[in-house]
Amino acid sequence: MKDTSFKGFLTYRLRTHQFLTIGKSWMLNENVVFAPTLAFRGVNHGEGNIDLNFNFFLYKKLWLGLFFRTPYGPGFLLNYYVTPKCKVGYSYDTGLGNNRRLGASHEVSIGFDFLGQKSKIISPRFL
Repeated sequence: MKDTSFKGFLTYRLRTHQFLTIGKSWMLNENVVFAPTLAFRGVNHGEGNIDLNFNFFLYKKLWLGLFFRTPYGPGFLLNYYVTPKCKVGYSYDTGLGNNRRLGASHEVSIGFDFLGQKSKIISPRFL
């Protein structure tokens, strides 16, 4: 680890981060795809968290999902394709137990597809 400071105001440490994501998509019928994922993020051999996600892609227009993030708590998400090249999304999460004091989080997103090419596979990574 390397400690660096800037005139006594800023101190940071460079740390190694590890990321591992695994997921699979199943077409349940012509209008519903189930895409669970499990993600691990770690820092310095021990600090880290695990995300467990259960996502559904409905009618090739709407992603709905529930997730749980250790040690924080649960949340949900939705993404809607307004057009084939534009989607809008919302997600909410909240803490459990002592993490409740940290409050809830609301996120709003807008995504654009500038290339115009649709992927031939459904990837849980690009919700």
